[in-house]
Amino acid sequence: MVLTETSAAALGATAPAFSLRGVDEKTWTLATARGKNGLLVMFICNHCPYVKAVREKMIRDARDLGAHDVGVIAINANDPRDYPEDSFANMQRIAREFAYPFPYVVDETQAVAKSYGAVCTPEFFGYDKDLKLRYHGRLDAAGRSNDPNVRRDLFDVYGDPSAAIGMVAWGSVAGIARDAGVARTTVGGYLEILEDTLLAFRLPAFEAKLRVRERRHPKLYWVDPGLPRAMKRQLGPPTAEERGHLFEGWVASLLRAYRDYRGLFDDWGYWAPGKGSSLEVDFVLRRGDDLIALEVRAGQKVFEADLRGLRAIAELPGVRRRLVICRGGRRQKTADGIEILTVAAFLTELEKATLFEATGS
Repeated sequence: MVLTETSAAALGATAPAFSLRGVDEKTWTLATARGKNGLLVMFICNHCPYVKAVREKMIRDARDLGAHDVGVIAINANDPRDYPEDSFANMQRIAREFAYPFPYVVDETQAVAKSYGAVCTPEFFGYDKDLKLRYHGRLDAAGRSNDPNVRRDLFDVYGDPSAAIGMVAWGSVAGIARDAGVARTTVGGYLEILEDTLLAFRLPAFEAKLRVRERRHPKLYWVDPGLPRAMKRQLGPPTAEERGHLFEGWVASLLRAYRDYRGLFDDWGYWAPGKGSSLEVDFVLRRGDDLIALEVRAGQKVFEADLRGLRAIAELPGVRRRLVICRGGRRQKTADGIEILTVAAFLTELEKATLFEATGS
């Protein structure tokens, strides 16, 4: 698979069957890989520079799709005799090193790749809940570059792209202006109006200064994450595609209220390295010299890939606790001290003002 351009694939076609060995030594099929809302099939490998360039964004999208009950599987169809770096042992090593949140399987005969019409890496095939092809092509608008601040073409096909309006990255003003066909200043002006009329608030970037270039643009959250749905007259239950943004927006509004009315912490922000990295910590709260790093997950489970941002910020002086707020599961703690809290446990700590005092034991 040495070509660099994807082939044409018929939208509406049914996903071809497969039965392939994974790096976890399990056999994966369409039935075991698919999710309730669909399946993303990714043809990747270890050695390809284009795969390496988008790997972190690929992991991010796979994690986010998993939270929306979309299954994800990665297939390596390269012959290790031609590409030794793509051997099964190296597949296992890469999957462990990058904590792939999806099955990584080998297509030793290239028969599955041929049945899908896959000719290059990375190549993405997005199937709906009926396993009909709805998307084929690139990961996002950046193509094979590593720019993280672009439209998420593949991710958006699984739902209404406007669901992401629940949270607007201030640094994406140029992208919004480009997509809307208006001047950047016009978009910036409208965002400022939302803030001035108390419909939205700005969350600054936290400067951790951890020897990496960090993002500096703020994010804009709605004061009530349900506002965009109301404006679009979406008054029914949230779709799977909306839950991530709604849940994060709800937590943001809750934290802001406890800061403004209870004085729970002094200031806050979010932390993320600059271009080329998908790492992010949703909220960093500061009270005096103490910091709380907090990640929000809308899914029912927390995966290893969900913890990478919290692990990256662990060396920051003053970090008292690293927390993940999850909609499901139970309260638990990882070997390196990251606490996973249920929503109920998180609300209790907010109400009792024990977020900074708690030891996390």
